[in-house]
Amino acid sequence: MVIHYILLAVFYLTIPFIIYFLVNRYDIFRKTGSIFLAYIIGILAGNVGMIPTDLYNFQETFSGVSVLLAIPLLLFTVKIRALLHTTGPVLKCFLGGLVAVIITVASGYLIWGHMQPDMWKTSGMLVGVYTGGTPNLASIQTALDVAPEHFVLLNTYDMLLSSIYLLFLFTLGKKWFVKWLGKSEQDKLVEAESIKTYNYKLTSYAGSIGMAVLIVALAAGTSFLFYGEVQMLYVILVITTLSLLLSLVPKINGNGSSTNAGMYFILVFSVAVASMADISRFQEVAPFLLRYLAWVVFGSLLLHLLWCRIFKLKGDLMMVTSVALICSPPFVPVIAGQINNKNLIVGGLTVGLIGYAIGNYLGITLAWILKII
Repeated sequence: MVIHYILLAVFYLTIPFIIYFLVNRYDIFRKTGSIFLAYIIGILAGNVGMIPTDLYNFQETFSGVSVLLAIPLLLFTVKIRALLHTTGPVLKCFLGGLVAVIITVASGYLIWGHMQPDMWKTSGMLVGVYTGGTPNLASIQTALDVAPEHFVLLNTYDMLLSSIYLLFLFTLGKKWFVKWLGKSEQDKLVEAESIKTYNYKLTSYAGSIGMAVLIVALAAGTSFLFYGEVQMLYVILVITTLSLLLSLVPKINGNGSSTNAGMYFILVFSVAVASMADISRFQEVAPFLLRYLAWVVFGSLLLHLLWCRIFKLKGDLMMVTSVALICSPPFVPVIAGQINNKNLIVGGLTVGLIGYAIGNYLGITLAWILKII
């Protein structure tokens, strides 16, 4: 039995390196994306009889620890101070996108919330993923104890709809929104912190991971102290808060290895949680869940457009901000290049990272509010 645990752990920890190799070497895998590959590999491993069924508890623990380590690693490099330098239009546009996501998630819950038990958890996860990205989705899934099958299905639909959303922006959207709202002048909209040259030595990775381990241990330890057990909701919020506070320390914030290490653990989590998913159960919630996500993605885009029209915000700024929230910060340079205004990159990255930083709080809070309703 022990050898099974060791082999499975090695499998989970090794697959991300293989994914990195494939993505960096071959265009087809680069276009597919590392997260998608992780889910495919995990689902295949879990549904072809490769993993013994009596290892489910180990899989659950392994995936949970992975995402807990990923949270501080990704938050260490968030530029909180950049918010203080963000100009008015960027902040207004960010606020509009945030309000649009919350309104569509809440209204969608009122429409489809009765169709599945614990739909309030799904709503909380949608707020997380559409204000930050997959790490928020994973964090809230762990905090609210969402079934692996549901998580994988939700993320699969998110990737599908996000692809359609990006295709629309890259084609018709970039013409329509600029025509309706106008285009920003070619100057800097954000006076944020300058991009630093990061040190990626092995010691920097070890330092980042060590700090993350300490934060997770502290959160889990205090949870035992206060509750007598690991209360995942408490642990997630403590980790998020401590990590954001530590991001204010220049030496920690300037260690770019943290982001790479954080994404590695997100891939570990993705493989592990996908390997727990039973694909035979996917059809149970598929139709209405897909409609719910489509409502949020495209409904929030429409509300964001109306917000920008009211406050006279430019179309290219709206698109960059929307992509930062709906698809996560890494897509910001892509859309900025498509609309030929790279001066918007810093502002888009800033609001995207802020959205990621607050996504756990917003998602968990809205989930509990909707549960009461």
